[in-house]
Amino acid sequence: MEDRTATVIIEARSLIRAALVSLMESHSYKVICSLGSPADIDCNGLKEKQPKLVMLGTLPAGDLADTASSIRRRWQDAKIIVLFDNPSSEDFQQ
Repeated sequence: MEDRTATVIIEARSLIRAALVSLMESHSYKVICSLGSPADIDCNGLKEKQPKLVMLGTLPAGDLADTASSIRRRWQDAKIIVLFDNPSSEDFQQ
């Protein structure tokens, strides 16, 4: 059996979240959970799961760095992909 990359998708917009889930699953990723908000991580029994990839949808600029840091502390080995609507140079630096 093939080893599929365990993935968590966090995106507030349900249509985009569903599209990301479909896209990732069609490319052999295993989406273990898709959430509408980073606050939902604690509500979905993800404490014992260890995703290898976290896709973090667009967030207000002030929340982005804190959320990414929180995800990094929780899942230290996971790669984090951050999606932007209109990225600034400050967004990339954070």
